[in-house]
Amino acid sequence: MQPERALPDKEKQFSEWYSEVLERAELVDIRYNVKGFVVYRQNLMRIINLIRSELESSLISRGHQQVMFPIVIPMSYLRKEQEHVTGFEAEVFKIRAEEGEEELALRPTSETAMYPMYALWIHSYRDLPLKLFQTGTVYRKETRATKPLIRGREFFWIEAHDAFENEEQALAQVKEDIEITKEALRKFGLAFIVVEREEWDKFPGAERTFAFDCLMPDGKVLQIATTHYLGTKFSKPFEVIYLDRAGEKKNVHQTCFGPGISRMAAAVISIHGDEFGLVLPFDVAPIQVVIVPIPKEGKEKEIVAKAKEVGERLEKIRIRTLVDTSEERPGAKFYKYELIGTPARIEVGEKEVSEGKLTFFRRDLRRRWKVEESELEVEV
Repeated sequence: MQPERALPDKEKQFSEWYSEVLERAELVDIRYNVKGFVVYRQNLMRIINLIRSELESSLISRGHQQVMFPIVIPMSYLRKEQEHVTGFEAEVFKIRAEEGEEELALRPTSETAMYPMYALWIHSYRDLPLKLFQTGTVYRKETRATKPLIRGREFFWIEAHDAFENEEQALAQVKEDIEITKEALRKFGLAFIVVEREEWDKFPGAERTFAFDCLMPDGKVLQIATTHYLGTKFSKPFEVIYLDRAGEKKNVHQTCFGPGISRMAAAVISIHGDEFGLVLPFDVAPIQVVIVPIPKEGKEKEIVAKAKEVGERLEKIRIRTLVDTSEERPGAKFYKYELIGTPARIEVGEKEVSEGKLTFFRRDLRRRWKVEESELEVEV
């Protein structure tokens, strides 16, 4: 990866900056040649997995369990809740049915895939609450102009679908979903507002919808997560019924929660970036510290050994560390790791080895300074 010209001014030419940084930082390849579908490259998937892991861990720690449902939904399921299908059917990718088989849809969201099974699994109040989530891709036939990670026909997200005895418990879950999202977005360094959507802007089939909006550098708002109180609007047509403590049949109250992993990644990339590339927050950086040996003829082994020693010390305190011993020139390495947003760089050369010091570089400040080797862990 060789140095190139500066990126466009993000504040004045956001769209151009965004497209170039996705390509140069090897995050996305748009040459798949299908509208709305792109290739998520290695550097992006590392960021995606850190976002996913943060959200999944929070869900699991609060009593959710992970599942995986099929990617296809029978059209008869999709059409069971009329308000829902009215809001989604135009966006659905349909799979032509073979003779004697039912037409299928690629999931645009999973309420209608999961709730027929909930009707089979839930019988009594003892089966509640049921708190399940899945992580995967969903598909929507977006007709407007697409932009990688922001607006596409395929995107990553997490869906949590929960069932409760009553409205009070369900609304408590909505509140918990909001707290989970707030915790994650703060770790990702994203400013946001939480808004209850108006009637016309609610999720199709929801009683109440709460959305997280993030302001992008071009002044546009990006919705990056939603949580919904569904009431009994889905449990009635799907007959998700339980026997309460008095032996009476009742419909469960449901919630669904959808943090958009692709859009969160887009926000992280867009907001934490400059004319040199990405500026990743420490918690969401795949490589938190890169160590670059500065070669000196006759001293190579000694310098590399010291770099590896520094790397091992950082790994012991659980810092995601890379010692780059590749044959690229140090300047090319500096450019590469600044472009992909590595938060910190440590340079180890002949002078550092002889003086017992390390040269630090912080990506967000673009500042270099020296510290005593003994202060390594404290400095990081």
